[in-house]
Amino acid sequence: MRHRAEPLSPEQTAATMAVARTARPQPWTAEDHAAHVAIVVRIAIRSAKRRGVSLQSMLSIPRGWLLKLCDEGDPTCLVVRDWLMGNRAHLPDGFEEAVSAASINEEDA
Repeated sequence: MRHRAEPLSPEQTAATMAVARTARPQPWTAEDHAAHVAIVVRIAIRSAKRRGVSLQSMLSIPRGWLLKLCDEGDPTCLVVRDWLMGNRAHLPDGFEEAVSAASINEEDA
């Protein structure tokens, strides 16, 4: 049988509010950062595959993440941004083929 939750006492409410006000976001670990970069790059590649190779092919929020990571100097995001903007001079050899191979492998999964 289910019981209804009892309301918090004034002391419990005050303690909960104090914890909520003082809680600070924790800094990202290296693994969290790497996972975020991987997600952003995957979104960029999928957007380019579906909508065309262009920075505008990405939705605004992931595009903002990509550009923020570029401002922070992330090398992977810098390469992807250059690719999306059509600057092929700084892309590594075989980048286009790797992207097309990755998209083919995703379709098989």
